Amino acid sequence: MISNLWDTDPIYVSNMKLKQILVLAGNGNLYQETTSQELRQFLAKIDLPTMSKYIEDVLSSNKDDKFDERGYVLQDIVNEMGSRLGYRVTNGLYRGKRNNENGFDGLWRCPDESCIIMESKTSDAYTLDLEAIVGYREELIETRAIERRNSSILIVLGRADRGTFPSLIRGSNYSQNIRIISTRALFDLLKIYDCNPTQMIQGQIMELLKPHDFMWLDNLVELVFPQADGGIPDFDGSADRGIVDSAVGSNQDIVIPELPDRSLKVGKFIRTAMQQLSSSGYMFTESQIEKLCDKAWSKKTFHTNWPFMKRKQADGETQLRDANGRMRYWVDSFVFGDVEVYVTKELFQESGSMECFIEWYERLRGGEDLD
Repeated sequence: MISNLWDTDPIYVSNMKLKQILVLAGNGNLYQETTSQELRQFLAKIDLPTMSKYIEDVLSSNKDDKFDERGYVLQDIVNEMGSRLGYRVTNGLYRGKRNNENGFDGLWRCPDESCIIMESKTSDAYTLDLEAIVGYREELIETRAIERRNSSILIVLGRADRGTFPSLIRGSNYSQNIRIISTRALFDLLKIYDCNPTQMIQGQIMELLKPHDFMWLDNLVELVFPQADGGIPDFDGSADRGIVDSAVGSNQDIVIPELPDRSLKVGKFIRTAMQQLSSSGYMFTESQIEKLCDKAWSKKTFHTNWPFMKRKQADGETQLRDANGRMRYWVDSFVFGDVEVYVTKELFQESGSMECFIEWYERLRGGEDLD
């Protein structure tokens, strides 16, 4: 298998042309499932410099570099980028539809269960069948594989003059549900995340790839600069340190309220405690917010299956529900400095959530460093 060759001699393999790699994968025919599986396993292993080189191979105008299946290989590379960005990716068909299967190139699911139907093209020189792409989304909605309210389309172009496709989409009825990005720009986002793989950076990238109404620039400012005076953190962590120092300094004169009456039911108890903490002017550090928004950390700390907090985004109430429409977060938001969040209501006495919350809160009141 070609992936085994990468394990043995990655330097040698990285110097090979992409069309040579394809010959070594299975029987070289991407329509054979074993070949496509081998290629995808190989792409999952390569480093970013090699991926960048293969992108150039796919998009090369040099006749010696061209090969018939390059559009399909680009599709797999784009899906691999989606996977590395944190999406749960379902690879699509290489061409059209068969056996009543949906013809999407890729289906990307975000951690918040919103979905992107990905369509890749080597160039915008070819005709875009917009009706077919929109039809893939509609079919998935009809079969309840995705929901209309939190699904969109992302078109990834290899080479683009920024003329044909955007004009076609702007003149359609579907412009509110479609985004376009070049393969190179998507790769640049992957490099950013690879250098700084934080939940905040991942969330910003995922929001960027969703359709947004930027007539109101407030939405764009919130997306690009989530901290009022911090912006995207430097890769050396210096911006994060500034944010942390600012938050700690702002809390020096804050008196953290005592916990409410412990005879209250767990939901009312925790909600009241967080309301009082918010009203006191308390500010969490950025690293604390990231932990409180992390599912695994929340499960360990509060015994809940949901992230304890969610940053409030522009889509509002859709954040409060799960994929089935059930409310998982309280409607009222809580403000801590410049950060506005929702708190999960999935906290139960029988799972020990109340005792865990009390322990965490008392450590906070005691001035313990919870970063």
